[in-house]
Amino acid sequence: MQLSKEALNEFKALCKEHFNEDLTDQEAYERGSRLVRLCMAVWNHLRNQEEEPEEEIPGEALPGEEPPSEEEIENWISAQPKEKQEHIRKDFTDRPWLKRVNYTAIKGTLDDQDGKFLDDLNDSMAQAGISIEKQITNIVRDRSLGNVQLKEFLGIGISKAIMSNLRRNIRKNLIVVLENGYELARRELPKKVQAKAIRPGMDKDQVERFLASKAFTIAGMMEQDVLNGVQMVLENAIKYDKTLRHTMQAMLDDTALLGLLPRVDAGGKAVNVPARLENIVRTNTADALNQSRQALFGQPEFKGFVLAYEYSAVLDERTSDICEHLHGKIQKDWGSYLPPNHFQCRALLVPVTVVDEWDGKESAKPRLEPQKGFA
Repeated sequence: MQLSKEALNEFKALCKEHFNEDLTDQEAYERGSRLVRLCMAVWNHLRNQEEEPEEEIPGEALPGEEPPSEEEIENWISAQPKEKQEHIRKDFTDRPWLKRVNYTAIKGTLDDQDGKFLDDLNDSMAQAGISIEKQITNIVRDRSLGNVQLKEFLGIGISKAIMSNLRRNIRKNLIVVLENGYELARRELPKKVQAKAIRPGMDKDQVERFLASKAFTIAGMMEQDVLNGVQMVLENAIKYDKTLRHTMQAMLDDTALLGLLPRVDAGGKAVNVPARLENIVRTNTADALNQSRQALFGQPEFKGFVLAYEYSAVLDERTSDICEHLHGKIQKDWGSYLPPNHFQCRALLVPVTVVDEWDGKESAKPRLEPQKGFA
């Protein structure tokens, strides 16, 4: 936004006359720009009220769409660990735009979908483990592993049907998070903006690109890591001439495979949840939630309305060094620091808009790097 030299001088004179403040040109420019943006937002709001009767505005708040009440906010804060409560209250007092975020609903969405996603992923990986064991058994038969050539195992893999089901489960669960995250983000906007400025949903091409990339990447990584772990176990079994029974036990005990393949009962049902699967699920649902928020707040229609984003890590159960460092900072562009920034990260970027009392000053650039693999 450009302000003429004459306008700056007039603004500086008014500040001197009414507030006895001597402003530099830069200070006058920043304060004047914020004042103009605020006036424009108020004027647009009043103009819309005149043009459209309140009862005719589409997108009027439905049940459950109102921002959290003060009582709901306090109830949520009181449910947080005691050592975090006063910090959160201070954050909400100092930066009221955080009160627009329904942290309770966001956590509920993530918790609910994490559970469903984990069940689906666990079932797929249980079937993958059973299939691999059968393939090894059919190859070894009654021999010890010292009498088996490694090349006989080259065809071992996870079937196309299981991989297809795995990718389908990834897509099915992440699209729920995308849609719910987008809707919850929409409710953080003023009603007039909800009604007039945004598309009814996420761009379908954008959604498809995200889901296709995630399904391919996650499933491919899991398949490769499982097959690498199986190969290591088989190489050791051949080297030390282990029996088939001992080889199967080695697969159950292998650290890499323990993180991805659940143990199963006699009926082929998973009886535990591997820790790495939980990491994969929680990290990727959080990623989908943040992608949906950026898809909304980053729409061209919001350029000039959304000014910056505050990094909020209050949903992290165990705040990491990187999120503790970033929490509360405000940047116009977070670049490679868009959450998640570590495994099981639940940080959010909260939009700061023209109607908020932000001083326009960005926080210092982050000094710490995201966890390896997240930059």
